[in-house]
Amino acid sequence: MNYYEAQEFMKKMHPGKNIAFDFDSFCVKQIEIIHTNGLPNQMHHIEFQQVKVTVDGMDPIYMPIAPHRGTIPWKYTRDMINKYQDVHLHDSELDNRVTEELVSDTGLSVEAIEAKKVQRKAALQKDQS
Repeated sequence: MNYYEAQEFMKKMHPGKNIAFDFDSFCVKQIEIIHTNGLPNQMHHIEFQQVKVTVDGMDPIYMPIAPHRGTIPWKYTRDMINKYQDVHLHDSELDNRVTEELVSDTGLSVEAIEAKKVQRKAALQKDQS
């Protein structure tokens, strides 16, 4: 279902109610930063994989959609990237890479990487029990 089909679907499910469709950082799949002559352009590509849907009187939900591309200005792109203090590490990275490599690649502290590894081990043990 694409973004526009998701809107039509939700309007049919909740007739007569006010429905808001928004994109936030949880909806982003990827951002492409475009450069010209060594500097970032004014506009950049962004791709969303879900949309935040808020129906009057209900908690917001995130609805999966087919990739939806748009453009965003450099200021929004820079602000979005700068707010992140953490990164997602796939299980295979936590299982197979040494902490020092992950610290170098992510900029996270040794303590933060070790905490992620402990969480990963706990999740594995929980799955096995």
